[in-house]
Amino acid sequence: MSSQGSSKRGNMSNDLDQQYEEKVRPCIDLVDSLRALGVEKDLNLPAIAVIGDQSSGKSSVLEALSGVALPRGTGIVTRCPLVLNLKKVKEQDTWLGSLSFKDQHMKLESPAEVENAILEAQIALAGHEGISHEMITLEIKSSDVPDLTLIDLPGIARVATGNQPKDIEKQIKDLIEKFIKKQETISLVVVPANIDIANTEALNMASNVDPDGHRTLGILTKPDLVDKGMEKTVVDTVNNLLIKLKKGYMIVKCRGQQDINDKLTLAEALEKERTFFDESAHFRPLLEDGKATIPLLAEKLTDELVIHITNLLPQLQEELEMKLAKTTEDLKLLGDGVPLDRQEKNNFLIMKIHQYNDVLEKVKRADEDLQISGKRVYAKFREECDKWKCLLDVKTAKTALGVDDIRAHRGKELPGVVNYTTFESLVRKHFDELEEPALKLLKDVRDIVHSRVNTIVNRHFEGFPQLLREAGYPIEVFLKEEFLKAEEKVQSQFKMEKTVYCQDSLYTYQHGATIHNQKGVLQNCDVRDMSMHLNAYLTITSHRLANQVPLIVQYHMLDQYISQLQHAMYDIFRRCDAEDLLKEDAKVARKRKELKERLERLKNAGQLLSKFVCSESESTDICTGYLFYLTLGSGQADASLLVTLDITLFLPFPGMELFDGDFPDLPPTFHHPTHPRRLGKQDPWFCQFVPTKRGDLGPTATLKQTNKGYLPAMSEFHLVKYVCISVRHPVGYFVHSCVNTIVSHQFKAFSYLLRAAKDPIEDILEDEFRKAEEKVQSQFRMEKIVYSQDSLYSRQLEAVKLQTSTNVFISKGRSVSADVREMAQHLNAYLMITSDRLANQVPLIVQYHMLDQYISHLQNAMLAMIGRNNTENLLREDSDVAGKREDLIERLGRLKSAGKVMSKFVHSAH
Repeated sequence: MSSQGSSKRGNMSNDLDQQYEEKVRPCIDLVDSLRALGVEKDLNLPAIAVIGDQSSGKSSVLEALSGVALPRGTGIVTRCPLVLNLKKVKEQDTWLGSLSFKDQHMKLESPAEVENAILEAQIALAGHEGISHEMITLEIKSSDVPDLTLIDLPGIARVATGNQPKDIEKQIKDLIEKFIKKQETISLVVVPANIDIANTEALNMASNVDPDGHRTLGILTKPDLVDKGMEKTVVDTVNNLLIKLKKGYMIVKCRGQQDINDKLTLAEALEKERTFFDESAHFRPLLEDGKATIPLLAEKLTDELVIHITNLLPQLQEELEMKLAKTTEDLKLLGDGVPLDRQEKNNFLIMKIHQYNDVLEKVKRADEDLQISGKRVYAKFREECDKWKCLLDVKTAKTALGVDDIRAHRGKELPGVVNYTTFESLVRKHFDELEEPALKLLKDVRDIVHSRVNTIVNRHFEGFPQLLREAGYPIEVFLKEEFLKAEEKVQSQFKMEKTVYCQDSLYTYQHGATIHNQKGVLQNCDVRDMSMHLNAYLTITSHRLANQVPLIVQYHMLDQYISQLQHAMYDIFRRCDAEDLLKEDAKVARKRKELKERLERLKNAGQLLSKFVCSESESTDICTGYLFYLTLGSGQADASLLVTLDITLFLPFPGMELFDGDFPDLPPTFHHPTHPRRLGKQDPWFCQFVPTKRGDLGPTATLKQTNKGYLPAMSEFHLVKYVCISVRHPVGYFVHSCVNTIVSHQFKAFSYLLRAAKDPIEDILEDEFRKAEEKVQSQFRMEKIVYSQDSLYSRQLEAVKLQTSTNVFISKGRSVSADVREMAQHLNAYLMITSDRLANQVPLIVQYHMLDQYISHLQNAMLAMIGRNNTENLLREDSDVAGKREDLIERLGRLKSAGKVMSKFVHSAH
C-alpha cells in the first residue's frame, strides 16, 4: 500500500469526507437551532439518544467521539440529559466550547474545563444526588470532531446508593423512556461485548418502544474483555445475526480506567483501537466491513442523523403549521389584554359585550359559525322536533287502530253507533299520554340552548372572573323564567286539546280521506266507525301539535330567552364599574404570556424551516431517478412529469391524465405521502381527492365532506393553503432538488464553478414561487365572487338533476327533504364547473412559474455567470478529486495485477 493511501485513510479516521460539509452541517444545525429556540417544548425533534446500563462504556464512547473528558466515577454520573453538540471546523488546532442550561451560558477555554462545568451544572439542576429532566447543552467546535448531535441520558442503575432516592431506578427509566418512546428519536444502545446483550436493561427498554428495531442502533464496547471462545458470538451479533436491529451494530474499543491512569490521550486511544482491530483475527473482518472503530462509528451516526432529519422534515413542517394555527387561534380567543386608560377600558367592555351579543344573535337567527359550534342549535332543535313528530304519528296510529282499547271504552250503544262520550274519553286518554313527551321536548331544547349559551359566555369572558359571574347570573334566572312560561303554555295547549275541536270543513275532508284509505280493510262494525273518526280527528291534532308545541318552545327558549340575555348584558354595563368587571384572572394572563412565547418560538422555527427547505433541499438519493428528465437532450420536455403528482390532484374526476404511459418508478429512498410509485386512476393519493364518478355525490358529500371526494368542497382557507404548500413542496422541492442535483453532478469537481452556479438558484426559486403563490391566491379571491356563464351552469344543473336519482338522496332509510336536495343539486353543479376551472388554471400557473420561468431564468443566469467570470478560475479542479482519481488508478492497477496472478494460478493448477 502506498504511503499516500495510508495518509488518506488516516485522515478519514479523524474527520468526515469533504463532500459532507455542505450537506451534513446544515441538517444538523437546523435541528440544533430549533432545539436552542426551545421548540422541543412544542414539537418532537429528530435526535439520537445514547442509553446504556451502568458501566456499559457509554461515557467512554462519548469521550472518544467528542474528544473531551466527561464526568466519570462510580454510581450515577450523568444525572441530567446532556445534549452533546459537535461541530467540525476547518481550521486545524481549533477548539471552542460552551455550556448552557436554563438561562445560564458559559464559555469554555479548553477541553480540561468540560468535566467540572458539567458537574457544576448537574448540581445546579439536580442537586448532589437527584435526577433532573432539564437539559444541559455542551457545544464543541473543533477540527477533530465529527458533525454530530447526541443526547446522553443517565446510565440505568438498579440500586440506590448513599443519599440517592430509593426509586432512583424508576426515575432514570422514566427519563429514558420519555426520550426513546418518541418516533423521532434514534436509540443508540451501548452494551458491553463481554456479557449477554439480551439481558441488558437498555436494549430491553429500546425493544419495548421499538419492537421491530427500526430506530435502534447497537454499540458493543470492551471487545478486549471478551472471553476466549466467545468471539464468534460477538462477531455474529455485530453482523446482525442474533438480535436483529434494522440499523445494525457497531463495535468500538475505548479508553479503559488503566488507560486513563496511564494518561493515554484520546488521539492515542484511537490509534490503539485501530491496532487492536487490525491485529485481531476475529474482529479484523468487522473493521474491513466498516463496522468497527470510533471514526467509522462517527461517520455512521452522522449519516443516520442526517437521513433521519431529512425523512422527518415534511412531518415536522406539517406539525409546526398545525401548532402555529392552534396557538394563533388560542391567543386570538384570549385577546390582547385589558387597556390601562379608563375610557379605553369602557370601550373594551362595550366591545366584549357587543361581541357576546352578536354571537347570541347568530344563535337566535340560526347563523352560527360552524367551525366553532360544530352543529347549530337550530339543527339540534329540528332533530328534537322530528322525534316529536314521529312520536305523534306512531301514537295516532296506535290509538285509532287500537281495537281492544276502543272496545274497552264502549258503552250501551249498538255496533256502528258512535257514542260521543266514548269518542271524547279516548281522545282525552290519547292527549294525557302525549303531554309528558311534549314537556320532555321542552326540557331537551332547554338543555341544548343552556349548554350553548354557557359555552359562549365562558368562551368570551373566561379571562374575567367578575364579568363572567355577572354575565352568568341572568343565564340561569331568565332560563328558568322562560322555561316556566313555555311549560305553562304547553300544559295549557294540552288542556285545550282535551276539549275536542276541529273546523267542520277540515274534519269532513280528513274523515272522507280516512274512509277512502281504509277501503278493503275488514273490521267489525263495533269498532270500524269509531276507528275512522279517531283516525281523522287525531291526524288533524297531530299536525296541529307537531307545529304548535315546537313553536312555543322556539319562541320562549330561543327567541325570548336570548333577547332577555342581550338586554341584561347592557344593563350590566350601566350598573357595574368597568374597572371591577375587567380584572383579569392571573391564570389567563400567564396563559397569554405562554402562548405569545410559544407563538414566537414557532414563528422563528417556521422561518428556519422555510429557509432550510429553500437553501438546502438538494438530495442526490431522492433525485437520482429523475436526472434523465431534466438533462439536456430528448428527455428535456418530460420535466413536466415532476409536477404531475400534484397537478393531478386538481382533476375533477379520474380519466383526465396529463400524459401517456406510466410515471417512472421512484427511488427506494423516496418518501412521500402514500409512497406512490405510479400515477393512474387507482392511485390512492390521486383518488383521495376525487369522486369515482361524476354525479354520484349525495347531499352529505357535497355539503360536509372535506377530506375526500370533491376538492372544491374544502374550505377556501385550507384549499389555498394546500395549493401554496404544493407549489413550494413537493413541486418546488422536486424541481429545486433536481436542479441542485444536476449542478452538483455536472460541476462536482470544480468548487468555484459549483458555488457560482448555485448562487442564483435560491433567489430565482423564491421569486418564481412568490409570483405563483400570488396568482393562486388571486385566483381563489376571484372564485369567491361565485360566477358561472348562464348557459354553462344551466346545462350542468340539468345534467346533475338527470344523474342524481331519488335514491341518491336517502339517508339511513329516510328521504332527504326537498330543500336539502335542491341545494345539493345546485352546489354539485356549481362545484363541478369551478373544479374544471381550477383543474386547468392552477396547474397552468404552477407549470409556468415553477418549471418554464424558473428553468429559463437559470439558463440565462448561467450564461451571465460565464460572461463575468474568468474561465481559468471556474475550471480549477478540487485537489480531493485529483487525489481520488489517483487512488482509483492505483486500485485499478492492483486489481488487474491480482487478476493476472489468479489467472496464472488457475491455468497452472489445470
